[in-house]
Amino acid sequence: MYISCNSARSTIVNLNISGASLNGTLDKFNFSAFPNLKKLILFQNGLYGNIPEGISNLTSLVQLQISSNWYVTGTIPRGIGRLKQLTELQLGGLGLDGAALPEEIGNLTSLTKIALYSINLTGSIPLTFGRLKKLRLLNLRNNSLTGHIPLEIGNMTELHRMDLTQNYLHGQIPDTVSRLVKLNRLLLSENQLGGDVIHELGNSSMLSYINMAKNSFSGVFPPSICAGG
Repeated sequence: MYISCNSARSTIVNLNISGASLNGTLDKFNFSAFPNLKKLILFQNGLYGNIPEGISNLTSLVQLQISSNWYVTGTIPRGIGRLKQLTELQLGGLGLDGAALPEEIGNLTSLTKIALYSINLTGSIPLTFGRLKKLRLLNLRNNSLTGHIPLEIGNMTELHRMDLTQNYLHGQIPDTVSRLVKLNRLLLSENQLGGDVIHELGNSSMLSYINMAKNSFSGVFPPSICAGG
């Protein structure tokens, strides 16, 4: 457990309660009492119930992590799109109820890290994610996402790692990945993707690891991948 206050020690700015066997519901959390909270980390506890809409009142929040709380259910509240200062959003390992990704996450244009893995997400990847031009990590691993990888993914020009493993995505890899010149790791295994392996994958000189196993791709990897990485 770690708590820190601002210089005047009048308000809490960081609240880290990780691995503390904390039980109870977030509905009981008085979000309005923490107007200056910048970090809320509740990793690996025994929380249950829904993520309440009131979390959107934490408008100073920079980092939000509620991962590894398997009894947290419900959906990701749409009001999360009001947390405009957020740079890290981590909600992995929850027992959500198969809801879609809120399009409002695309409003969080300061995000550098999204880790929404193993939380029973359904539906498609929102086109609004293309607004996240500062994003360095996109981890949507082990969900039930469907549809295509959107063309707008190519707008994430700061992206270093993309992990869409273990979903039900189909169609081809969009050629807009050619814009992801800083991409280092591309993880797409265990989906329903197909078509030819696009030559644009070789445009990133930083690409060092690709896993596209258990899909239906055809063709060969372009030689430029080896030349770049």
